[in-house]
Amino acid sequence: NSEKLNEQLYFLERLLEIDPDNIEVLEKMSDAYKRAEMYDEQIVVLDQWLKIDGTNKKAITNKKEAFESLGKDASEVDKERWEKEPTNLEYGISYIKSLLEKSNYDKSIEICEELLVFHSESKRLLKLTAKSYMENFNDKKAVKYLLELNKVSPADIQVMLDLSIGYINLSEFDKAYSWSDNAVKS
Repeated sequence: NSEKLNEQLYFLERLLEIDPDNIEVLEKMSDAYKRAEMYDEQIVVLDQWLKIDGTNKKAITNKKEAFESLGKDASEVDKERWEKEPTNLEYGISYIKSLLEKSNYDKSIEICEELLVFHSESKRLLKLTAKSYMENFNDKKAVKYLLELNKVSPADIQVMLDLSIGYINLSEFDKAYSWSDNAVKS
């Protein structure tokens, strides 16, 4: 009912005038705009919410959903967060995953390489870097990062299998067999 929505938004806006950093009010406004399918307005409220609490998962998820509802690229939300804190591993990984979903392998590789400067032993980042290179048909670089990942996590069977696949793609069958054999033995 639009009358109830307008009334609810009126009271929530008055509460925000009194306390502009009230996250509960911002959350309720976001929910009201979402129910009314007023996604542009919801994004404005979510941006205000994220200025106060930039790591709030609900706000981030709602912003991505609002972007998707408007037909916009939801990876832009991840990009914005990462650009504000380019050394933040979590933001970077979210952005990389969004890029991989969109098959933007060149950009995902670029972000991976930037993050590796700060987080060279992150298992998740090394896996995403190797995956980005494999998806981009650069098995030589993928193998390089899989070998680094194997140093960090020597018991990970999936890494051994991925190394085997990488070496098969590079036509290095002895190495591929060796990694497959190690996986089976593990």
